[in-house]
Amino acid sequence: MKSLLAGFVRVTAVAALAAVPLTVTATPAAAEPILPVVDGQLDWGVKESFRNYITGPIAGGEITLSDGAVEHADGTFGFTAASGEYDLGGHSVTAGFEGAVNFTGHHGALDVTLSQVRVTTDNAASSGEIVADVSSKDMETGETHVFDDITFAVLDLTGITPETGDDGYTTLAGVPAALTAVGAEAFAGFYEEGADLDPATIAIKADAAEDGGDTPGNDNDGSIVDGHADWGVKKSFRDYIVGPVAGGSIELSDGATDNGNGFRFPEATGEYDASSGALSVTFAGTVHFLGHEHDGSHELDLLFTDVTIESDGADAALYVNDVHFVDIALPADGLTVDGDLLSLVEATTTLTAEGETYFEGFYSAGDELDPLSLQLALSDEVELPGTTPGNGNDGAGGPSFGSGRLPTTGAGLTLPITIGIALLVGGGIALWWTRRQPARAA
Repeated sequence: MKSLLAGFVRVTAVAALAAVPLTVTATPAAAEPILPVVDGQLDWGVKESFRNYITGPIAGGEITLSDGAVEHADGTFGFTAASGEYDLGGHSVTAGFEGAVNFTGHHGALDVTLSQVRVTTDNAASSGEIVADVSSKDMETGETHVFDDITFAVLDLTGITPETGDDGYTTLAGVPAALTAVGAEAFAGFYEEGADLDPATIAIKADAAEDGGDTPGNDNDGSIVDGHADWGVKKSFRDYIVGPVAGGSIELSDGATDNGNGFRFPEATGEYDASSGALSVTFAGTVHFLGHEHDGSHELDLLFTDVTIESDGADAALYVNDVHFVDIALPADGLTVDGDLLSLVEATTTLTAEGETYFEGFYSAGDELDPLSLQLALSDEVELPGTTPGNGNDGAGGPSFGSGRLPTTGAGLTLPITIGIALLVGGGIALWWTRRQPARAA
């Protein structure tokens, strides 16, 4: 047994460390379930200074909304009734919205209309676009030009984390937007390419059952023969592990894979009772977090394996190594049932007191962790959305995130420590690291 360094260490770093990317040095992420978008809204004001100019004393104009667009109290607009597709694993969106906004001024010499607004986002690339149809009057010639399906603005999703609420809507809030070259032309030359536009907030609701599905209470109960769970534990923790402070890695084995926004635990087995909605299901896959290497060992060593979900139809919990790690917030009508396919889309997970202890104090009981999604098959005939291929290993190792791979010990914690983190405080990270107990043998 060796002693850990005693004392109280404070490490500060610049804000950029909070957004250290999670990179994979292994096989590409598998295709994810593509779910239909059934509702949503784009909140976007185009550009505040332009709105003020239009309604000010110089242009003396007005802003008119139509086709379902609404105006918010702050003067921004809501483009409503989203439809499209949502990539469940990667959190990428392709959605169109209803609504049009018309800007007029200078006694009609200025006349610009945006309609048929669409948004695409690529969460993995931290980028996106706002596409629109734009009609614009040339203020010199009076001729109206029509721009169809132009990329009016580009979006920067760097540091933007998808958030899913209890209402089932997934939101990307405050996404920075910048004007494109063709957007500048369509904007009657008021602003140049690259000009900052108003930030956009995108909220969409996806449906796991494309045909509406059935809810618990039918006769589709029985054995779960396959399926997977998508869960990233906690994004800020993943970023911390592979960042410069912990200097560690994330190892995947036993079938666990990277899903583009966390981890996929495959090979579901268990039982489902349709009459009550009760569920008991276990998944393959191991995720091993390693950090703070010291004298050949890692003082931070956390193993997530034997992932199990238990539910009585109303309440649900996720277990890790037989530890009640998080509570899962189920929709009021339980899992979505579509034939022999059971689905759960981005359910909120909340850390328990037992989970706090297992997590070695990184987060407190009641803290929200990453959302959890499920796709479970009740028969061999079900084709699971986004089936993950094998990871090409024999279960002894797997994909590694960050700075390399070390052997998996199989222990929940080989060198227990108590670490408190405050992420995103002020302009950077403050890491307060207190080691409260001596190491025990691995």
